[in-house]
Amino acid sequence: MRSWWRAAPPQGGSSAGVYARPTRDGVVALLGALGLGGVALISGNNLLYLVAAPVWAVLLLSLPLGAGNLRGLSIRRALPAELYAGRDAPGELLVQGGRWGWGSGGLELIDEGTGARGVLHHVAPRAVCSVAVRWRFESRGPARLSAVIVRSSFPFGFLEHTRRLPLPAEVLVYPRPLPSLGSMLPTQGLGRDDEGRGGSGDLVDLRGYLPGDSPKRVHWPTTARLGSWVVVERGQERALAIEVRVEEVGSGPAWERELSRACGEIQRALASGLRVGLRLPDLPGRAARRLPPSSGGSWRRILLDALARLPRIEH
Repeated sequence: MRSWWRAAPPQGGSSAGVYARPTRDGVVALLGALGLGGVALISGNNLLYLVAAPVWAVLLLSLPLGAGNLRGLSIRRALPAELYAGRDAPGELLVQGGRWGWGSGGLELIDEGTGARGVLHHVAPRAVCSVAVRWRFESRGPARLSAVIVRSSFPFGFLEHTRRLPLPAEVLVYPRPLPSLGSMLPTQGLGRDDEGRGGSGDLVDLRGYLPGDSPKRVHWPTTARLGSWVVVERGQERALAIEVRVEEVGSGPAWERELSRACGEIQRALASGLRVGLRLPDLPGRAARRLPPSSGGSWRRILLDALARLPRIEH
């Protein structure tokens, strides 16, 4: 019985069992019931048995009722589309109740290792409720999510039941945007592009298709010859574009600040209506790379993905 009461949830694995431990009130009630039972046994006073019996009944009922409160639950995450290191990311945990019974109540939800937590007072059987939470990731790059912990002291507050629901996932965290230090390459003679993304002016170059390019820019003869989409880049379009350059400024915090600076510059330039490109340095195990200027929400995520996936440079 002692191992049952004091069992703790496993730190890993795929177990979705329910584990229980006494709360502070539960410890007090248990000690009180044991004391009354001991005195009743020694003294032979049946009235003390009558006083202790309801306490024992409540403690024993807490085991199946509390475990049943957590069974049958399913949880999904609703994360924001873009996550940034060192910033709160508001989202939701979607909780679906079990198929039978009275539903589940008094739930505390904790997304393991992310700092996201919320409270749900009640979810009916088969109903779906959303719980507002905030995730926070301290560093950029791929981040692994493991499980959601569900806790409850239902129904009497004497036992805290815990269930670990494995919910593995991987998300990409972008660098935290910081103010620019000026490492970008603007084209001279900015002007208004009367044809929008379609472009105007003299033909300067041909390049591969990028998300956000207008169909007006497709160079059909070259596309037909190569078998892949090729678009025209014109002089006036280049005048409306900038290229953000990432410098290999050092290692550790200095390198991360450089990526944060580039992230902020990309966001501000795209918000201003400019087409933005990205130049990445030559790094150990990764060749230098250039992403030609383009625009649009999907292009912004391509640029930020490239920054987030750059290797860490340690001392």
